[in-house]
Formats: sequence, structure tokens, C-alpha cells
Amino acid sequence: MKYADIQILHEAGLITDEQRQNIIAHYDLKEEGGKYLAIVSIIGAVLITAGIILLKSAYWNAIPRGLKIAMGVALMLGAHGAGWWLREVHGKYRKTGEALHLVGAGLFLANIALLGQIYNLSSRLPNAFLLWFAHDFLLWFAFVLALQGAWMLATTFTQERALRVGQLIMLETRPVDPRDLLRGDFVILNYKISDVTLSAFTPARTNAPADGTTIYVALAPVGTNSFYEIMRASTEPLEPVAGQVLMQGQSRHGWGNGSTVRVEYGLERYYVSEGTGNPRGKLTVQAAVSKSGRATIKEVFVDGKPYIEAMKEPVK
Repeated sequence: MKYADIQILHEAGLITDEQRQNIIAHYDLKEEGGKYLAIVSIIGAVLITAGIILLKSAYWNAIPRGLKIAMGVALMLGAHGAGWWLREVHGKYRKTGEALHLVGAGLFLANIALLGQIYNLSSRLPNAFLLWFAHDFLLWFAFVLALQGAWMLATTFTQERALRVGQLIMLETRPVDPRDLLRGDFVILNYKISDVTLSAFTPARTNAPADGTTIYVALAPVGTNSFYEIMRASTEPLEPVAGQVLMQGQSRHGWGNGSTVRVEYGLERYYVSEGTGNPRGKLTVQAAVSKSGRATIKEVFVDGKPYIEAMKEPVK
């Protein structure tokens, strides 16, 4: 007696589902080729996911922002939907269905990176995998789809709203060119406002605050170029003053020189197309600051030109 024989009897209506399960348990029957199919399914799922990611990467600059997000959501939901139908409705292709669920899980991880790249979100790599594993452990189909969709929509809405209604400010920067495991090339941006002098704090400080302390700064335009600089800083929320923009970041140890505090605002990474992470020229950043004080990069300029346009020009 084989596992396949019991399945045929069940599909023919000769035994109930409970009887089928009891027979399989009693004789300890295993699905033929289960391990082989599982290995092939996993390899296929990884290759399909990698292929989709590479296809999107190849045409990254040509795809509008909204279409990138819609493609990511549609592919993820499509993979999960097809997997559910093959595994639960059709019933004859359970291994293929499970492989498609794996593709969907892989695409969710890719979508985490996608949103991070589109909106230049600064986060540590383990956080992305933690969110992905949380999805995997909660793999109840309807709940997972709702969780994934809600996360992507909430992130997209929050970032789009910040870009549209946030206070726009201009900042000076200096670049470095590394790479990110999930997202590819990016430019590390070092700002003048990243180093806050102890004398700028209210009340005055004689030493740097603990690592990870929330730092609140008030910025105002200075000079003919109207670049924003720090007017005052505090470890407590500041009261708004006319002509100033309030922003917040996190203190980081290991960077200060004893008289300054290193502050990161979530503006330190700007993701770009492969091979364009080494700009030549003066970099400036236009950032949108929300009422809560959180900032998002809206545009990066090289010698006054938008980054993408500037990097298309031949090097002189």
C-alpha cells in the first residue's frame, strides 16, 4: 500500500478525509519523492525570486516609483495566491504550492529592500530579516497577506506624505561609496549638521549624551545659499521658533572629538543605480521634514543638477 493509493481512494470518494489520515498515520506512509520535490521546489523558488529581482534592477531608473511598489505587491500576492490555490483548492500540486509560498516570502523580503531603496530609509540589515522571519512564523495565509499588504501600504503612505507636506530644507554633504547586501549601490552622506557642538545644547553640556539618545535640533537657513545649520540643540523636545525647522536624530558614539556629538538623522544613505555610487562634484540634499521632526531625502543634487541626470553626463 502506497501513499498515492490512499490519495486515489480519497479523491474517488471511497474513504473520508479522516479515514485517509488514519490510514496514513497507522501505516506511517510517506509521500513518494517528497524530499526530492522539496529540494527542487526550494531551488526553483530561489531562482524565480532572484530572476524577478534582477529583472526589476535592470530597469530600475526607467520604472516610475508607484509602478515599482505596485509590481512588488502584485508579484508577492500573486505568488501567495497561486500557492494557496494549488495547495488548498486544487490539492494535487501541494509541493508546487508550497514552493510558490516560498517565492512569496522571498518577494516580501525583496519588497522590504525595495521600499528602503525608494525612500532611502536607513535601517540595519538584521531588522529586515527580523520582519521577514516574523512573517514566516505567522504563516496563516489570509493574516500574512493582510500583514504584508498593510506594512507596505503604511510605509508607502507615511513616506509619500512626508515628501509632499514636509518642510523642505537644503543641506550640504560629503559622500563615500560603499554597497548594501540587499539594495546595491548607495552614497553615504555626511552632513555639517551631523556634528553638534556641546555649546549648542540647551542647557549647556560638558559631555556627550549616551549612545542612542534622541537629539532635537533647531535649524535655520544661513548664508546666500540658504543651507540650513544648527541654531540650538537639546535632549528634550524644543519649542518651535519662527524661521526655524525642528528635526530629531540619534546620538552615536565613536565619532565625536570631545567637543561635538555625532548625530544621525536617517538621511545618511541615498540609494542609486548600480555603478553610479561615486559622484564627482558638490553634493547637496533637499530633505522634507515632518511636523514630528523626522526627515526624508527628497532629492540629491550634484553641482546643482538632480543626481540621476548628473550621473548620465560623461566624465570630463
